[in-house]
Amino acid sequence: MTTININRGSEWNIWDLHVHTPASLCSKYGGDTDKIWEEFITELENLPIEVKVLGINDYLFLDSYKKGLEYKKRGDLVIYN
Repeated sequence: MTTININRGSEWNIWDLHVHTPASLCSKYGGDTDKIWEEFITELENLPIEVKVLGINDYLFLDSYKKGLEYKKRGDLVIYN
């Protein structure tokens, strides 16, 4: 049996659970091109350090969520917190 010992107490973080990707029907990015996706990923990488969690919310589709995961898996979405 493994015992977990956490002594640091409560932690408060900022979460943004409502992020739209360039592929979203509610997107402000103006298209779903590779160039626009690169700009989107750069914006995510430059969020304030206080933002710890993002939730992609494109409503009807999972394709853009999967595309975001691919960026993360290949190391293109790098966030240092």
